[in-house]
Amino acid sequence: MSLLGVLHNYNRGNYKLNPVIVQEDDYNVYYGGISNGLLWPALHNLPEYIVKDYDNPKASFFFI
Repeated sequence: MSLLGVLHNYNRGNYKLNPVIVQEDDYNVYYGGISNGLLWPALHNLPEYIVKDYDNPKASFFFI
């Protein structure tokens, strides 16, 4: 099913979905770094998997 088909199906009820367009670099910094390197291990009580240093300066943008 296409993205528009998914949005159409969900927007019929009490929910309304709106797509968010994110630049590929920002997505990679968030998902590949912050989400998988910090949030996921921290929220699943796996501190040994938390990345200590991010080598991408754009990562600090998400903590502001």
